[in-house]
Amino acid sequence: MSFLADLQTRAAASVRRIVFPESADDRTRIAIGELARRKIVEPIVVLDHAVPSAIDAVRALGVEVRDPADDPVTEAAARKLFERRQRKGITKEDASALLHTPLFFADALVAAGEADGCVAGAVHTTGDVLRAALWMVVTMSALTQYVGAERTAWYTSFAMTISGVAPQEGSALKATRNPPSSPYSWGRRSVV
Repeated sequence: MSFLADLQTRAAASVRRIVFPESADDRTRIAIGELARRKIVEPIVVLDHAVPSAIDAVRALGVEVRDPADDPVTEAAARKLFERRQRKGITKEDASALLHTPLFFADALVAAGEADGCVAGAVHTTGDVLRAALWMVVTMSALTQYVGAERTAWYTSFAMTISGVAPQEGSALKATRNPPSSPYSWGRRSVV
């Protein structure tokens, strides 16, 4: 069995709910349709009101569709984002505006436990994808709950490994270009 076939078999054996915020992109919609057809993931697609012409195509996919404009997660996540980032200068209006964008909304679904992961990067830059993930999913409270354990979340071509360390030492985020065993590791970066 080839590596790709083995990977697809293992993914289909434990289907995860994955959210796709870049629904206006044709390539993304094709991939979502194929992943759903093969039952590799349970896709959740976020509507992008900035591209109204894509909305009918998204709904035609026959998978779960979430709309940040009227989803109950949006306002609760905007409040949490404001609470976390107000000391950095974000206003309530800024937080609400960000949560009405597909990328931040998608990561809010992950943070709320309504999705297992987010796939993005076909349209957004790596910096935008990581910023949304760091602001919405990776919080100091999330980091400290992993004391003594590690969890890896994949975003675009990067792996983010959340490593908990003793609370008195603080918490750290390790970002690697390749899987954690790679010689190209960036090492530990403080997120405090």
